[in-house]
Amino acid sequence: MKRMRLVFVTRRFWPLAGGTETVFSHLTRELARRGHQITILTIRWDAKWPQEIYHSGGKVCRIEAPGSLLWGTWRYARALKHWLRQHRQEYDLVYLSRLRHDAQTAINSGTREHFPVVLRAEGAGLEGDARWLRRHAQGTSVLQRCQQCQAIVTPSQATSEELLELGFKPEQLIKIPSGVPTYPLRTPLLRHTARLTFQRHVPRLHPSDKNHVSLFLGRLTEHRNLETLIAAWPQVLRKHAHAQLWIVGAGMEEETLKTQILELNLQSWVHIFGPFDAVDDLLMAADLYITPSPLEGVSQGLLEAMAAGLPIVAGDHASNREVLTPANWEENGAVDKTEPVGRLVSPDARSLAQGVCDLIEHPDKAQRLGFAARQQARHFSIEAMATAHEQLFAKILHATPSRENV
Repeated sequence: MKRMRLVFVTRRFWPLAGGTETVFSHLTRELARRGHQITILTIRWDAKWPQEIYHSGGKVCRIEAPGSLLWGTWRYARALKHWLRQHRQEYDLVYLSRLRHDAQTAINSGTREHFPVVLRAEGAGLEGDARWLRRHAQGTSVLQRCQQCQAIVTPSQATSEELLELGFKPEQLIKIPSGVPTYPLRTPLLRHTARLTFQRHVPRLHPSDKNHVSLFLGRLTEHRNLETLIAAWPQVLRKHAHAQLWIVGAGMEEETLKTQILELNLQSWVHIFGPFDAVDDLLMAADLYITPSPLEGVSQGLLEAMAAGLPIVAGDHASNREVLTPANWEENGAVDKTEPVGRLVSPDARSLAQGVCDLIEHPDKAQRLGFAARQQARHFSIEAMATAHEQLFAKILHATPSRENV
């Protein structure tokens, strides 16, 4: 395939960690390995960060942080527009995360500078782009501009359906599930070794092999329902005194959650850690993965946990049902094709606690679900994600007239 020069635009990237950042990192590394030139254009949130670095096989260029909310949006849009114009000879196509103000800016620039723009819709439900387009004061104008881009990548059917309801054309929406690495098969030895390794990173933690660890990975925002999960933990401890909850991530709710942990006197059982650039040891050290959100898009943390073979407790909503329902099942003894490969529960404290306790009390069931989740995760490979993007970008570039012919 002909070498492509691509610009990925995302407001957050390494060293910040989250679902979008992880997806773009995986995609950059794999497309760069295939010989394509990738530039990640992001925001310089900390003045101490260098303006340019290389990460995941791509060149990372940082534009200045936008500052205050009102003027910040305008300044960020201006900086994005300036960069795209100044570096126009260095790229063929722009791939931008989220359908927000910067998508409008990129599409306007593409019209003037004659380059195609592909958007990636992030999330669904309470944190999704569709909800923002409906509720924001400028959502209508951004929506109308986004409907003029070449294509929109959606990570799930739930995201596609929300955008269809807003009037996007079906042929404009391209479903490409996010990809995750292949992790080694979890064993007691790997679990023990990972806990020792993690303890070296976090000396205050003493994860004994007898502790049962439930893990959450993701941004700490209101819509993730983490306050309810923490409120559920005393119910878990009444039955299982060695049950720990590890919450890994950062976000606006961090201090609120830490205060809640203190008020409930859960400091010895519930721990909040900052984001990790690599989560391999965390996944190997854990016994169960839990995602309590009542409504969101496909969680990258959930996909990573499935790939690691962790049994899952998840809020029962459309995106989780989609991910956890077997598709093109090839194994002959794992689970029934119609049954989810995780424990789907109502996102209230009592149901979350029951879901966790059920898998602690039935280790054979937990092991079976973990194996089934690992098998299901094969449908979310980084290689398949990269190939789908590669084919989409090539198709769009083939149909786009060169600047000289415009």
